[in-house]
Amino acid sequence: MDWKGNSLDKLEEFLHPIRKRLSRAELVAHFLPPSRRQAYVYDHAFLNEIEAVAYPYAQGFGRVPDFANPHCFAEKNRALQLMHPNPLMSLVADKSAVRKFFDYSGVETPSSRVIKVFDDPDQIEWSKLPDRWVLKVSDGSSMHLVHTPDDPTTERELRKAIKKWKSLDHWRRYAELHYKDLPRRYVLEEYLPSDKFGRECKLVCIHGEPYFISIFDRHKGERDCFDGEWKPQHIAMAGYPHPKHDTPRPEKFDQILADARLLARQFIHARIDFLEMNDRLILGEVTLTTHAMREPPVPARVFDDMGAMMDMSTLPKYLDHGRKVAKALGWPLETSWGHHAGDPLLATAGR
Repeated sequence: MDWKGNSLDKLEEFLHPIRKRLSRAELVAHFLPPSRRQAYVYDHAFLNEIEAVAYPYAQGFGRVPDFANPHCFAEKNRALQLMHPNPLMSLVADKSAVRKFFDYSGVETPSSRVIKVFDDPDQIEWSKLPDRWVLKVSDGSSMHLVHTPDDPTTERELRKAIKKWKSLDHWRRYAELHYKDLPRRYVLEEYLPSDKFGRECKLVCIHGEPYFISIFDRHKGERDCFDGEWKPQHIAMAGYPHPKHDTPRPEKFDQILADARLLARQFIHARIDFLEMNDRLILGEVTLTTHAMREPPVPARVFDDMGAMMDMSTLPKYLDHGRKVAKALGWPLETSWGHHAGDPLLATAGR
């Protein structure tokens, strides 16, 4: 089937049968145990992995992707899930293992303190938890709980959240396949107060160099955007306000840039996150698929420009390096994803 072009007819021809399968699968899954529902829906909605990876992109960008010849930034990053089995991508997605990567890379900025890592949530003893904590799922995103005396989480709420998490695999939400092989662990971290000052600093890097830096002020609820020289950039992600360009440069900006480059240069693309909390600078995480690469920015041409900067011919170099680092850190070298290179279905979104 020819999916070339961006006509609405071709888009609907791709989306419609998936939506029908999703609808039928969700009806059946309603009668299954909660632990089986998500997997059942995913397995019965998509014909193959390529179609699963293509679906969120087609929904968000309004065109059917060509993963054999990807063009824009999001299309290329989604293609990596199908043809770049780099174990380092999985390692840094793991909220526990990523700290070994930070140490290995020699960054100066510390990460938040880990109180304890639980392999089994039944090991969590409510009476022994500190009065402030953050609990995260190691193989997920937006799967966390925060507890403070001013905003407490009850034991019942904790158990309810864990029960829900047990029935979810984050990778199936939007076919972010580099999460697929991660072990499920529960990471208890220190709570980082931001009563005086709190903002997130996220550096979106291509081949190790920051393309733009997104700033989010937690108190004002405002976002801003700059480049690596702190020059204002008129870029906003869909659904977020346009930048105001009045955010002061971080006090330790040179350190942020240096550490971001150390980490990002090991990937064709990576977003390196830092947190400024009161008087502390904390290294947050490495994100490889921001918003699952399913939302275009404003203006949309930004992703075309960024995509042009991504040299896909360098992937063998990144793969070789990723395997060397994974081996040094004791991480499995083989992946269950990323093995579709050369598959003709890449050009037709799995059909």
